[in-house]
Amino acid sequence: MATWWMVLLGVVSLVILGLGVVALQVDDWGRDLRTNVAETTPDAADTLLRPVTVTSSVEQAAARVEQAAATIPGLRASGRLDSPEEVRLSFVYTSKLFRFKDDVTVWVEEVPEGARIRARSASRVGTGDLGQNPRTLRALFRAVREQGDARPR
Repeated sequence: MATWWMVLLGVVSLVILGLGVVALQVDDWGRDLRTNVAETTPDAADTLLRPVTVTSSVEQAAARVEQAAATIPGLRASGRLDSPEEVRLSFVYTSKLFRFKDDVTVWVEEVPEGARIRARSASRVGTGDLGQNPRTLRALFRAVREQGDARPR
C-alpha cells in the first residue's frame, strides 16, 4: 500500500517539475500561450526582433545569415531560393525537449544602404509556442549582429 503512495508522489512531483520548466520558458504569458508565429518588424519593442540592415551585398548578407544560423543548436538549413531582388533562406528549428519543429524563413533583400534581413518563425503544430519562435529569431539576429556592421531598421 505504501508503495502506491510513493509512486503517486513521484508522478505528481514529476508533473509539478515539468510544469515549472514550462513556466520558466514563457516570456510573455499573454502572447506565448496563444501565438505560434513570430516575425521581425521595424517597430518591435525588442530590438533583436527588428529587421537588420548591413552594408554588404545581398549575397554576402545571405552568407552571413547562413553562418549565423550554423551556430544555433537545433537550427538547420532546409532550402534557399535566389531571385534578382532577394534571397530567401529556409531553416527548420527542432526543440530539444519535445522535438517540435518550427519553420524559419529569412529574406535578404537589396536596399540602398546594402541589404536588409528580415525573418519569420512559425510552429508547425499547436496554438502557442511558449515563446520559442521569438527566442529563435533573437538568437539568429544576435548572431548576425555579432558579425559586425548590422543595425536595426
